[in-house]
Amino acid sequence: MIARDPFVGKMKSPQAARELKLFIDGISAGCAEFAGKCGARVCLIPFHQSADRVFTEQTASKIPGAKIESWTTLDQLLDIFSSLDIVLTARFHGLVLASNAGIPHAAVAVDPKIEYFQQNYRYSGISRVLKPEECTAERVAAVLTETWQNQKLFADRAADQTRYETAAAR
Repeated sequence: MIARDPFVGKMKSPQAARELKLFIDGISAGCAEFAGKCGARVCLIPFHQSADRVFTEQTASKIPGAKIESWTTLDQLLDIFSSLDIVLTARFHGLVLASNAGIPHAAVAVDPKIEYFQQNYRYSGISRVLKPEECTAERVAAVLTETWQNQKLFADRAADQTRYETAAAR
Protein backbone atom coordinates (compact mmCIF):
# COMPACT_ATOMS: atom_id res chain seq x y z
CA MET A 1 0.00 0.00 0.00
CA ILE A 2 1.25 3.44 -0.80
CA ALA A 3 0.13 6.15 1.57
CA ARG A 4 -0.65 9.76 0.78
CA ASP A 5 -2.44 12.51 2.62
CA PRO A 6 -5.11 13.55 0.09
CA PHE A 7 -5.70 16.73 2.00
CA VAL A 8 -2.18 18.15 1.66
CA GLY A 9 -2.39 21.75 0.48
CA LYS A 10 -6.01 22.17 1.54
CA MET A 11 -6.86 24.65 4.24
CA LYS A 12 -6.73 22.79 7.55
CA SER A 13 -10.22 23.81 8.62
CA PRO A 14 -12.26 21.79 11.11
CA GLN A 15 -14.17 20.35 8.14
CA ALA A 16 -10.93 19.28 6.40
CA ALA A 17 -9.74 17.72 9.67
CA ARG A 18 -13.01 15.74 9.96
CA GLU A 19 -12.72 14.60 6.32
CA LEU A 20 -9.12 13.51 6.84
CA LYS A 21 -10.07 11.55 9.96
CA LEU A 22 -12.91 9.80 8.11
CA PHE A 23 -10.56 9.01 5.21
CA ILE A 24 -7.86 7.59 7.51
CA ASP A 25 -10.45 5.62 9.47
CA GLY A 26 -11.98 4.18 6.29
CA ILE A 27 -8.65 3.21 4.71
CA SER A 28 -7.35 1.77 7.98
CA ALA A 29 -10.45 -0.23 8.83
CA GLY A 30 -10.82 -1.50 5.25
CA CYS A 31 -7.20 -2.62 5.08
CA ALA A 32 -7.45 -4.25 8.51
CA GLU A 33 -10.63 -6.09 7.49
CA PHE A 34 -9.06 -7.31 4.25
CA ALA A 35 -5.84 -8.37 6.01
CA GLY A 36 -7.82 -10.24 8.64
CA LYS A 37 -9.80 -12.19 6.04
CA CYS A 38 -6.81 -13.01 3.83
CA GLY A 39 -4.06 -13.27 6.42
CA ALA A 40 -2.24 -10.48 4.59
CA ARG A 41 0.45 -8.22 6.02
CA VAL A 42 -0.19 -4.51 5.52
CA CYS A 43 2.78 -2.45 4.46
CA LEU A 44 2.61 1.34 4.13
CA ILE A 45 5.17 3.12 1.97
CA PRO A 46 5.44 6.89 2.31
CA PHE A 47 6.45 8.14 -1.13
CA HIS A 48 7.41 11.60 0.06
CA GLN A 49 9.05 10.99 3.40
CA SER A 50 8.18 14.33 4.99
CA ALA A 51 4.78 15.07 3.38
CA ASP A 52 3.42 11.55 3.86
CA ARG A 53 4.90 10.68 7.25
CA VAL A 54 2.06 11.90 9.53
CA PHE A 55 -0.66 10.35 7.36
CA THR A 56 1.28 7.08 7.14
CA GLU A 57 1.85 6.89 10.88
CA GLN A 58 -1.79 7.71 11.67
CA THR A 59 -2.98 5.05 9.25
CA ALA A 60 -0.51 2.40 10.45
CA SER A 61 -1.48 2.99 14.09
CA LYS A 62 -5.01 1.86 13.27
CA ILE A 63 -4.07 -1.37 11.44
CA PRO A 64 -2.92 -4.29 13.62
CA GLY A 65 0.53 -5.48 12.54
CA ALA A 66 0.97 -2.79 9.87
CA LYS A 67 4.53 -1.98 8.96
CA ILE A 68 5.91 1.26 7.54
CA GLU A 69 8.56 0.66 4.90
CA SER A 70 10.97 3.55 4.46
CA TRP A 71 13.34 3.87 1.52
CA THR A 72 15.97 6.28 0.28
CA THR A 73 17.02 4.83 -3.08
CA LEU A 74 15.06 3.65 -6.08
CA ASP A 75 16.59 0.17 -5.70
CA GLN A 76 15.22 -0.01 -2.15
CA LEU A 77 11.77 1.05 -3.34
CA LEU A 78 11.81 -1.52 -6.14
CA ASP A 79 12.87 -4.22 -3.66
CA ILE A 80 9.91 -3.33 -1.45
CA PHE A 81 7.54 -3.43 -4.42
CA SER A 82 8.89 -6.81 -5.52
CA SER A 83 7.66 -8.27 -2.22
CA LEU A 84 4.09 -6.97 -2.55
CA ASP A 85 1.13 -9.10 -3.62
CA ILE A 86 -1.38 -6.26 -3.93
CA VAL A 87 -1.19 -2.45 -3.87
CA LEU A 88 -3.65 0.22 -2.82
CA THR A 89 -2.21 3.60 -3.74
CA ALA A 90 -3.07 7.26 -3.77
CA ARG A 91 0.20 8.22 -5.43
CA PHE A 92 0.57 8.31 -9.21
CA HIS A 93 4.06 6.85 -9.01
CA GLY A 94 2.82 4.00 -6.85
CA LEU A 95 0.24 3.25 -9.51
CA VAL A 96 2.85 3.30 -12.28
CA LEU A 97 5.22 1.03 -10.32
CA ALA A 98 2.46 -1.47 -9.52
CA SER A 99 1.17 -1.43 -13.10
CA ASN A 100 4.59 -1.94 -14.65
CA ALA A 101 5.43 -4.72 -12.21
CA GLY A 102 2.12 -6.48 -12.92
CA ILE A 103 1.10 -6.25 -9.26
CA PRO A 104 -2.68 -6.31 -8.71
CA HIS A 105 -3.64 -2.82 -7.63
CA ALA A 106 -6.39 -0.36 -6.84
CA ALA A 107 -6.12 3.39 -6.41
CA VAL A 108 -7.66 6.29 -4.54
CA ALA A 109 -8.12 9.14 -7.02
CA VAL A 110 -6.83 12.10 -5.05
CA ASP A 111 -5.44 13.50 -8.31
CA PRO A 112 -7.15 13.46 -11.76
CA LYS A 113 -4.12 11.82 -13.38
CA ILE A 114 -4.73 8.68 -11.28
CA GLU A 115 -8.21 8.23 -12.70
CA TYR A 116 -6.99 8.99 -16.23
CA PHE A 117 -4.17 6.46 -15.93
CA GLN A 118 -6.51 3.77 -14.60
CA GLN A 119 -8.96 4.31 -17.47
CA ASN A 120 -6.34 4.32 -20.21
CA TYR A 121 -3.62 1.88 -19.24
CA ARG A 122 -3.31 -1.88 -19.58
CA TYR A 123 -5.34 -2.73 -16.48
CA SER A 124 -8.43 -0.67 -17.30
CA GLY A 125 -11.51 -2.71 -16.56
CA ILE A 126 -9.92 -4.81 -13.81
CA SER A 127 -8.21 -2.23 -11.61
CA ARG A 128 -10.55 -0.23 -9.39
CA VAL A 129 -10.46 3.47 -8.52
CA LEU A 130 -12.03 4.95 -5.40
CA LYS A 131 -12.75 8.60 -4.78
CA PRO A 132 -11.60 9.75 -1.32
CA GLU A 133 -15.20 10.16 -0.15
CA GLU A 134 -15.90 6.51 -1.09
CA CYS A 135 -13.21 5.20 1.27
CA THR A 136 -15.43 3.59 3.85
CA ALA A 137 -14.16 0.47 5.59
CA GLU A 138 -16.65 -1.70 3.70
CA ARG A 139 -15.82 -0.24 0.29
CA VAL A 140 -12.04 -0.37 0.76
CA ALA A 141 -12.22 -3.99 1.98
CA ALA A 142 -14.48 -4.93 -0.96
CA VAL A 143 -12.16 -3.31 -3.53
CA LEU A 144 -9.10 -4.98 -2.02
CA THR A 145 -10.88 -8.34 -1.96
CA GLU A 146 -11.94 -7.97 -5.60
CA THR A 147 -8.41 -6.96 -6.57
CA TRP A 148 -7.01 -9.97 -4.71
CA GLN A 149 -9.46 -12.28 -6.47
CA ASN A 150 -8.42 -10.82 -9.85
CA GLN A 151 -4.75 -11.78 -9.49
CA LYS A 152 -4.92 -14.12 -12.47
CA LEU A 153 -6.49 -11.42 -14.65
CA PHE A 154 -3.67 -9.04 -13.72
CA ALA A 155 -1.07 -11.72 -14.46
CA ASP A 156 -2.66 -12.55 -17.81
CA ARG A 157 -2.83 -8.88 -18.80
CA ALA A 158 0.83 -8.37 -17.82
CA ALA A 159 1.87 -11.42 -19.85
CA ASP A 160 -0.08 -10.16 -22.87
CA GLN A 161 1.64 -6.78 -22.57
CA THR A 162 5.07 -8.40 -22.33
CA ARG A 163 4.38 -10.49 -25.46
CA TYR A 164 3.21 -7.37 -27.28
CA GLU A 165 6.26 -5.36 -26.24
CA THR A 166 8.61 -8.20 -27.19
CA ALA A 167 7.01 -8.55 -30.63
CA ALA A 168 7.10 -4.79 -31.16
CA ALA A 169 10.82 -4.65 -30.31
CA ARG A 170 11.71 -7.14 -33.06
